[in-house]
Amino acid sequence: MRKIIVLALGLLVSCVSVSMASTIYFKDGRTVDGDIIQKNAYYTIVNVNGTPNKYYNDQIESIVDSIEKEVDSVLVDYTNLDYIDSDKVDLIIRLIVISGIKNNLKHSIANVIKKAPLERREEMKELFDLNEIIEHVIPVYDNHYTVEEIQELLKFYESPIGKKFLETNPKIAVESADASIAYFQEQLSNKNIDK
Repeated sequence: MRKIIVLALGLLVSCVSVSMASTIYFKDGRTVDGDIIQKNAYYTIVNVNGTPNKYYNDQIESIVDSIEKEVDSVLVDYTNLDYIDSDKVDLIIRLIVISGIKNNLKHSIANVIKKAPLERREEMKELFDLNEIIEHVIPVYDNHYTVEEIQELLKFYESPIGKKFLETNPKIAVESADASIAYFQEQLSNKNIDK
């Protein structure tokens, strides 16, 4: 029972965590491109090609979000989406990038491939195409949001409070999951349903 609860909460956390592609400029002149997965007062953890790397903040000159690069990297076939205005498709792609959905999809695909048997991983890499997945997600956004609503969401995510939301939401999700796990463990212990 406890394992199921922990697994379910772990899946919840993995679905809501957000990371944004960034370029990290170091004081010694080096640069690193990757997804910031954790940042605090002392260090920044960056996912570089699937490997988390810890960099101490006193080594870092600056960090630049690569939103435009991320937006431009999404390649969809507009002819498959010709029933949606192309300007709206562009706005949806931007929203998918800025809100962290693109990176969540990318990390989910990487996790599925990593868990596949070694001999099937290459086949799995060919099977999952991030751009095709995004192309299938765009109509979902089109069905639920008007152009004006997407523009308002983009304004929110690009505002200081929106950026804070994107930065703190993964931490809140982890802390909430920890609090929930502690609660469930306490409840299970009180009811002697420990195993």
